[in-house]
Amino acid sequence: MDSYFYNMLSQDEQVHLSYLPTIPDLLNKIESDYSNLPAITEDKETITYNTLIESIGRRRQFIESLSLPLGSTIAVFERNSRDAIELFLAIMSAGYVVNMLPSQLAGPALSGCIRKFNAKALFIREEFVPTAKAAGVTIPTYSS
Repeated sequence: MDSYFYNMLSQDEQVHLSYLPTIPDLLNKIESDYSNLPAITEDKETITYNTLIESIGRRRQFIESLSLPLGSTIAVFERNSRDAIELFLAIMSAGYVVNMLPSQLAGPALSGCIRKFNAKALFIREEFVPTAKAAGVTIPTYSS
């Protein structure tokens, strides 16, 4: 195993840690070890890791159906929420780069970030759509 941070651990510590080099490896480990445990509580609803993994899988299937070139950047304009977590993990596990945009961005900053990072698609929270329209965002957008 040739990883800078992993190699900084003592041999005793390495024995107790799983080496998870990819997001899909991490998701598989979470599903196998924690599936029925609580993962996220938002408002008054708590979901298990199993439910979270299933939601990530559905989102990943949709993202893959967009047929973007692997390695493309996909931007997410969303509040800190379950949707943001699911999109982050789904985009990464599908082989794309995710650009999480702060929900406080004003219109010109939003369009500037999208151009700077050459995003090919944007997942956006419904309440932020007017900001994107006013900024003249021209890439394909999808409701988060």
